[in-house]
Amino acid sequence: MLLELCAYLYGFQFADLLYYITRFEQQRSYIEQTYRLDVLQSIKTKQYPQEWLNGNQLKPYHSVVFEDNPFFQSRFASVIYQEIDKIPPKVIVDNLTGLYAIRQLVLNGSHAGGTYSVDKKSIFISTKNKNNRNVKKGFIKRAFHHELSSILMHNFKLSEERWRSAQSNHFLYKADSDPAYEWMFLRGHIDPVDKYQLLDRGLLNQYSETGVENDFNTYAEVIFTEPKRMKKLIKKYPVIQRKYQIFKAFYLAIDPGFSKVFNLIDK
Repeated sequence: MLLELCAYLYGFQFADLLYYITRFEQQRSYIEQTYRLDVLQSIKTKQYPQEWLNGNQLKPYHSVVFEDNPFFQSRFASVIYQEIDKIPPKVIVDNLTGLYAIRQLVLNGSHAGGTYSVDKKSIFISTKNKNNRNVKKGFIKRAFHHELSSILMHNFKLSEERWRSAQSNHFLYKADSDPAYEWMFLRGHIDPVDKYQLLDRGLLNQYSETGVENDFNTYAEVIFTEPKRMKKLIKKYPVIQRKYQIFKAFYLAIDPGFSKVFNLIDK
């Protein structure tokens, strides 16, 4: 009864609490030992990515608060435990050393769902949305693959020219002609666009209009977490088919072990 009351007060069902007690440390230990990956441990300010720092202090328009609630930590680790299995262990060992749950992540004055540091080989994912509500597990899954794809595209030098060529020789993202587009989009100043117009352009969502990196990131999200959806999209949209093939070739060149992910789409 006491456990159920505690779970209620923290907004969790009894099953969630029971999971935390029995499985959390097992799963985190497995991730850390198999992938040599630090999960959830907070880091000191001096260890923050350089872009967060101004001298030795966080910039006024940045705010980073690590998640310290054990229930949300267990939920985070549970999701990562499922998703990290899709990545060949060597890829994680070579490119990622830290994966952190963040309760509050404000960068450049805007709430961020996640970010990464190539220099620190780290990924940071928010457990709360901009309204301070708990994010869904699906968000954590997508964010993990989103941020990891950025690290990989930087470490293995994705050809932006080749990525753009899948669309047309004269293709431009909205951000190419308007440097303020991403800033305005993140602050809600850009009107929504019909999703079918975006798909015809080879873009999986409107955020992709902010440039090659975010476009590539959204492909990682769908390929790794929604293979059935990607399978339908590549059959219907030629540009998406071409970009999928470029994405696939890039990942397989990093490690053939990624083939199990693409097999779910290609079969």
